[in-house]
Amino acid sequence: VHRARLAATNREVVVKVQYPEVSRTIEPDFNNCERIAWWLDKSRVSEVRETKKHYINELDFCQEANNLQRVRANLAREFPQVRVPEPILEYC
Repeated sequence: VHRARLAATNREVVVKVQYPEVSRTIEPDFNNCERIAWWLDKSRVSEVRETKKHYINELDFCQEANNLQRVRANLAREFPQVRVPEPILEYC
């Protein structure tokens, strides 16, 4: 995550960067983890699978932006003093 400023509006923003190789390598990496877990302790394979789902979901920045909007709206009602970033959807 990096601080930045939009050139067009001079608005301060935070940029979350996803390197392209991450989305290409996460599936094979977790498949290998699953194999290792199967060899070492079969009871842990389901944990590896659940973790894999979580990480793959984290790579979907559009879904993350929608979640952020929902959290922002929910917290604003009950806790107006809590600041939650507003995603700029056209950049997601």
